[in-house]
Amino acid sequence: EALLLAKKSLAAIGRDYILNISHLGVLSAAVEDLGLSLEAQRAVITCVGEKNTHGIRAVCLDDDADETKTETLVSLVGIYGEPCCALENLSALPLCEGAREALSELHDVIEALDASGELAGVNVDFSVTGDMNYYSGIVFRGFIEGIPDGVLSGGRYDNLVGLFVKNAKISGVR
Repeated sequence: EALLLAKKSLAAIGRDYILNISHLGVLSAAVEDLGLSLEAQRAVITCVGEKNTHGIRAVCLDDDADETKTETLVSLVGIYGEPCCALENLSALPLCEGAREALSELHDVIEALDASGELAGVNVDFSVTGDMNYYSGIVFRGFIEGIPDGVLSGGRYDNLVGLFVKNAKISGVR
């Protein structure tokens, strides 16, 4: 519903728009799988948001991360485009189990958009990171032709209540 509202909002602003979507579960699982220190994880996430693959490699090398897992993350960040092609490329990556579970959710969201005829103008882009302390699942950023920065952004934030209420539980998530 939030993605459909974002698409409608972008269409109301201008005809030529792009809605980039990602899933933080895929990204966070791939980063956690690297076994980096917390400081290195934060640095890698910053690099991901900038699509800075050289920075990702440098941080991972400095923190002695597995080279194969580092290259998997670099490949993940490099995937951008129409959902059908992006999902095909993602399925070829040697992602850890947690990332595969989140990828399944992203796949379901893309199928729902396709079934409703709302897939046009949507791209998969894992540099859409949002605030990983706030968002927990699907995130998005919308762009209008002629404006260099995103004009809207948002995402799923199941864990937000837990930041304010100790032992909060939403939809089976603690």
